[in-house]
Amino acid sequence: MDKAAVFSKVQRIIFPKPITREKAAQLLQEYVLSVGTKLSYNAIIAGHIKIAAQEAGTDRCLFLSLTRLDQLHMKSSVSWESSAIDAITEIEMTINAHLFGYEQRAVEQAVRSSLSILGVAPRLGRKIAANRK
Repeated sequence: MDKAAVFSKVQRIIFPKPITREKAAQLLQEYVLSVGTKLSYNAIIAGHIKIAAQEAGTDRCLFLSLTRLDQLHMKSSVSWESSAIDAITEIEMTINAHLFGYEQRAVEQAVRSSLSILGVAPRLGRKIAANRK
């Protein structure tokens, strides 16, 4: 594999109406699987895709990690699980991907085109880091 892409972006997600924490987790799972499907070969990702989602104005976080389409790992902060408030209106999502066999623009296109799952127009937020090898 002579190509590798390192990709990191932050995307602010504002939901049109409040959703439950459970629904937010479901949407984030669908999102990372959509990105992963576009960047996998035989259901395996040569590298990893990770998401950290933080509820705006809180310390409540959800972390997702994907290396195989059949093995999505999800972990939440204690405050995500224990909060009595269940209505989420906004999250800040950081997506990081390190993938072999893909060029930077292919990764960015997969990330961007999957944003509609979260109810966001297909444009990315601010760049953290993007390197092409």
